Amino acid sequence: MKKLEIIIESVELNNMRTIIEKIGVSGYTIVKDVAGMGKHGKSVSTSLVDVGEYHLLIIVDNENIINHVVENLKPLFKNYSGVMFLSDVVKIT
Repeated sequence: MKKLEIIIESVELNNMRTIIEKIGVSGYTIVKDVAGMGKHGKSVSTSLVDVGEYHLLIIVDNENIINHVVENLKPLFKNYSGVMFLSDVVKIT
C-alpha cells in the first residue's frame, strides 16, 4: 500500500476532491488550515475565510490507484503552490 500526502492551496481543494473521487480512491482524510515553511516561505493563515490557507489531503490506497492520482493531480501544481509526498505504508488494523 502507498500513502500520498498532498498539501494544496484551499482554492484547489474541491477540484482535487472531484479528481480523486472520479479515479475511485477508497477514502481520504483532509486536515484543514495547515501551516509551515517551504521554498515559498512561511505559510500561516490569519484570515477569517479560507483564501490563502493550505490543506493536507491524505490518501492510502493500492499502488495503481495512487499512481493514477499522482498523474492526474500534477497539472494542478503548475498554477498553485503545493507539494505531494509518497511513501510505503503497512496497514496494521
